[in-house]
Amino acid sequence: MTTGRILSAFVAITIVKIAVFVSLNATGRAAPFVGDNAVDHYIPIAHRLLNEGRFNGPDSRLDSKVPPGYSTVLATLLAVAPRQYLLLAVVLQMIADLITAVVLFWIGRRFVGVLEGALAGLVWLVYPPEVALSTWITAETMFTTLFIVSIAVLLWSLTDKDAWRSFVAGILLGATTLLRGTTIALPILFLPLALPRHAYRWATFLIVGFALLIAPWAIRNRVVLQDPIVVAVGFGGAFMQGADEVAFTIDGKHVAFPQMYDSAARAGIVKPATDHEGAIDSWLFAVGMHRYVERFRTEPLSFIPFMAKKFLWLWFSTESGTFRGQLILALCSLPFVLPGLVQVVRWARTRTTFGIVVAIICAYFIALHIATGPLNRYMLPIYPLLILGASTWFVSFVEARLGSRHSELLRRVEIPV
Repeated sequence: MTTGRILSAFVAITIVKIAVFVSLNATGRAAPFVGDNAVDHYIPIAHRLLNEGRFNGPDSRLDSKVPPGYSTVLATLLAVAPRQYLLLAVVLQMIADLITAVVLFWIGRRFVGVLEGALAGLVWLVYPPEVALSTWITAETMFTTLFIVSIAVLLWSLTDKDAWRSFVAGILLGATTLLRGTTIALPILFLPLALPRHAYRWATFLIVGFALLIAPWAIRNRVVLQDPIVVAVGFGGAFMQGADEVAFTIDGKHVAFPQMYDSAARAGIVKPATDHEGAIDSWLFAVGMHRYVERFRTEPLSFIPFMAKKFLWLWFSTESGTFRGQLILALCSLPFVLPGLVQVVRWARTRTTFGIVVAIICAYFIALHIATGPLNRYMLPIYPLLILGASTWFVSFVEARLGSRHSELLRRVEIPV
């Protein structure tokens, strides 16, 4: 199979997905899912951007809980098609998944193999949790696409020591962070890669490109809101949620949070008398840290099973906490997470640029979301890489079973264009 046919297959799958959803939407059988974040933040901000030309202000500080990127996309769609902008958002997100698959194929072809990349791209396009998430009005799908594109450019720049490509990668990572603040610290972890390569110019350009996107928004928050918010608030609340397993679900939060607030207040950690979200988020972080300290003092041995539970929950948990939903996510994750992580470790041991970068990314997301609330949809941005790893593991497993003579048949996909 040629590269052209592989890409044509990706496009065909995407067209089918869009056609099916649009048809179901037209007959009233499906609609874009509008969750709490969309209702409380994304959609009101989009209307404010379009009608008032502003993201938020002192009268709407709560909207600092989300970065500006996704609401800006919604505002653009709202201006184009006021009555169908949510449907357009879903179509755009399915196209974003197509871009993710194409870039994943490029990464696989360049650093692993054509067959592995093609298989990974195909799996991503039909991966049930991502297909479902692409119909949600939320930033994760577009975040994942921009993230994978930025990582592809970063790998390209680092392997060639190209400072200008590094600059573009920094800009793309900055744009990614303005969709979700998750990647705010990630560029710093890439800097040690420059030291053994003496690629100091590469490292400088990466940070400068990243700062060019982030700094204006941070300055804007300082000037308009009088609040030192770099991208968005929310880490403190997520950290507090991750400090107690009872708070992992929506129902559990209603029980655990008041208890955590009371316990922290008795220790002198009280909510600040301000409406500035930056200060409130810092207080929430302190409440979460207090819960960790409290656990360490009263039941230190519980840390081991607690952290193990959080690691497991990364791959299937939902805030609804329904058994059926979590079982489906677990069954979808199992074939890709286990072999994917095994393959990531193998890549890291080779000490290649590709292997180290992928390992850093996976370790970063795992550590970050173990520290905060372990939700599966927040881990989805690294699933393309895990799926590529699982595809590599699977292909190597099949080739080992087939033997060198028959495995050549498997590699017929690598016929060049």
